[in-house]
Amino acid sequence: MTSRLFAVLLLGLCAVPGLLVAQTKEPVMIRVFYGMKHIQDLDRPSNPHVEEMLLVAGPSSAIFSSYDRILQGQRIQQQLDIHGAMHKGTIAPPLMIKDTRNVSPFDLYFFASEQKLFVLENLVVNYLYEEKYPAINWEIQEETKSIQGIPCQKAVGQYKGRQWQVWFSDQIPFPFGPWELGGLPGLIVEAADAKMEVVFSFGGFETIDQGEESADRSLEPGKYGINTMEAKWIALPTQKITAVKKADRDRIKKAAVRNRTQFVIMQMKVTGNFRHNDSVRPDSWSLEIKNPIALDH
Repeated sequence: MTSRLFAVLLLGLCAVPGLLVAQTKEPVMIRVFYGMKHIQDLDRPSNPHVEEMLLVAGPSSAIFSSYDRILQGQRIQQQLDIHGAMHKGTIAPPLMIKDTRNVSPFDLYFFASEQKLFVLENLVVNYLYEEKYPAINWEIQEETKSIQGIPCQKAVGQYKGRQWQVWFSDQIPFPFGPWELGGLPGLIVEAADAKMEVVFSFGGFETIDQGEESADRSLEPGKYGINTMEAKWIALPTQKITAVKKADRDRIKKAAVRNRTQFVIMQMKVTGNFRHNDSVRPDSWSLEIKNPIALDH
């Protein structure tokens, strides 16, 4: 794709003023950790993508993001701080960042009361767009088991081209789970599709004591994206993001996959708001996943 076509693509973005209407803010009450194993290429089943994920939730809203991305951002910041201290007062040489890996470049924002789902995705620029809120016709079964001492019940359902089997606990009264899975009378503790191509294993949870730290404070994307581990409130970011329609995001993603280098150059030239998330490697967002979690939309 030529530079001119890239420019046309990016200049043609449709702003979505109504997208940033303030959502109901809700305090974070729980953090849940999941281990994700995803066979992204069916020709290489022995080499799945493995990543630690994080869910922060209140009774009617939640954010699902990459815990590994948060930790990667912290490690990069530590390397930069040490490098800066070593060369304080001088012109520091370039730093080669070590130990980075592909991470999921998106955060999912759920607002159950309003039936709204928003995606904040880093494609050089932080794009925010709305997705259809998940509607899964779960069949709750009688089978039960204990997961790390938590009594759970089995449910099965079809969603975005996959047959899912999940274990949820009504003793943890949050209707969310890993990825876009939710809508049950309790937290989804574990989940897997029928072919075991996508598996979310339970890594534990912790409740949040709001205390004096529950004061209203915004959580906005910074150099290393949003650190949902620090979130005290669940609300959409309103700064350092570009709101677009889903169709525009899809066109942007195709351009990024087709020619990553040219895409980055044109983002910088055309948008005028280059906001790269340094904890996300370019091959995290420009990679074409052959076997995505969502097989259909």
